[in-house]
Amino acid sequence: MASALSGGNLQKFVVGREISKGPKVFIVSQPTWGVDVGAALFIRRAMLELAEAGSAVVMISQDLEEIFAISHRVAVLHDGAISAPMVTADVTAETVGLLDGGKYAARWHGTGRCGMINLVPRDIPHHLTLMTTAIAVALTLVAGAGIFGILGYDPLAALYQFFIAPVSRGYQIADLLVKACP
Repeated sequence: MASALSGGNLQKFVVGREISKGPKVFIVSQPTWGVDVGAALFIRRAMLELAEAGSAVVMISQDLEEIFAISHRVAVLHDGAISAPMVTADVTAETVGLLDGGKYAARWHGTGRCGMINLVPRDIPHHLTLMTTAIAVALTLVAGAGIFGILGYDPLAALYQFFIAPVSRGYQIADLLVKACP
């Protein structure tokens, strides 16, 4: 039965099935990713009703609009560490961006429920940031060469054709992006 449903309806079905069990804790990742507006509203409403019924709802999402619309508290993951939880009404998209980018950390100052969150600059050595970028670029090129090889293309020729040739011929970035998109 479920296999005959479309993506959005299948997602509504799965969320509805799990919520109907009345869990004490409901953990969901990207709950409205790729669904239409109606399905997204249904899923968001169902999660809010579950929270109002006393369940803990933990949502992992990249959609800031969704996070700000239905969350009571926000915590940001960066490099395997989680920030201190912050009251959503006190958080801006800029705050989330600073935490997500890793340049700042959220620190709780106070005791119990009395206190406040401060953004504290992280001490990241400049050479470490450059090294991380260089490693990411190198891994991307190696992965790309591997994919081209698997597809039966000469990896070096394909990487040259895709990355170096457009720039050396004076293509604009827009032309490069058009060439890259199917």
